[in-house]
Amino acid sequence: MALFSLAGCTGKGVPEPADVEGGPATRIELSEEAYRSAGIEVDEAGRHPIERFLRVSGTLGFDEGRMSRVSATFPGRITRILATPGDVVRAGAVLAEMESPELASALSAYRTASAEADLRQKEKERGLALFEGKAISRADLLQREAESERALAALAEARQRLLLLGLKATDLDSPTISSPQGAPAVAGSIRTPMSGHIVERKVTPGQNVMPSEELFVVADLSRLWLVLQIYEKDLLYVRKGQAVEVQLTSYRGESWKGTVDYVGAAVDLHTRTVPTRVVVDNRAGHLKAGMYADAVVRVSEEPSGVTVPAAAVVHLNGHEE
Repeated sequence: MALFSLAGCTGKGVPEPADVEGGPATRIELSEEAYRSAGIEVDEAGRHPIERFLRVSGTLGFDEGRMSRVSATFPGRITRILATPGDVVRAGAVLAEMESPELASALSAYRTASAEADLRQKEKERGLALFEGKAISRADLLQREAESERALAALAEARQRLLLLGLKATDLDSPTISSPQGAPAVAGSIRTPMSGHIVERKVTPGQNVMPSEELFVVADLSRLWLVLQIYEKDLLYVRKGQAVEVQLTSYRGESWKGTVDYVGAAVDLHTRTVPTRVVVDNRAGHLKAGMYADAVVRVSEEPSGVTVPAAAVVHLNGHEE
């Protein structure tokens, strides 16, 4: 049996207006069956360790250390798109192909320098044989060696220019960047420098692009950033390396592990908050950039205190009763 002390009630269980304040209390007894029917549970208050938490809201975003904004390394016109948002790509994968007169000019200079270097090397070797047979003087041999060195230097310069334009060393003689004799342009490739997901594409076939333009965004989604704004008064509870529990309203009952990676060096003069970054494990892929999330930070633990189950706390008009 349970005993409840209520203000005086009428026979219908509704308090008489005159009895609400200062009226005589009425004793009501409930049977165990009434307990079960009403869904009432009884538990004892006891002493337990008390943990205190700081809850801060923030927005999930890409880990900028695992993200790449891909652009062309030379001006030209896009001829083919090979990747679209949602694709998973590996480092070095071709995202688009383009044709560029500048690339054609650089490749032509490289091939000319290569041919010149081969010719000078052969003349040097022939000169060495003639010198050993006393057919030419040492001065003639030294001149051939110098011309060979100059040709090799010119070849290295032309090769470096192609590498700076984004070509790989193995691509220099590839058919994908060669063109028929007299063709005005040569096909080049736009490659991703890292593995990840294509999360954005800003280019279409036929578009003229410059090296300053962002064409693709590639991100590793296995780890995201949760950016928080910590109030100045709460900074003593937050430190780098601290464990954080991340919760989302769209995934009730679930949580993700995070770690405080950075606490800002300055307080915003308008909001009196400090930007704080939490690294969140997203290998399962459920979290999306742009989602709102709550970070729950454990700030302290008292040895013991009188506690009741959280379900026993009733919120009435914004206050806990």
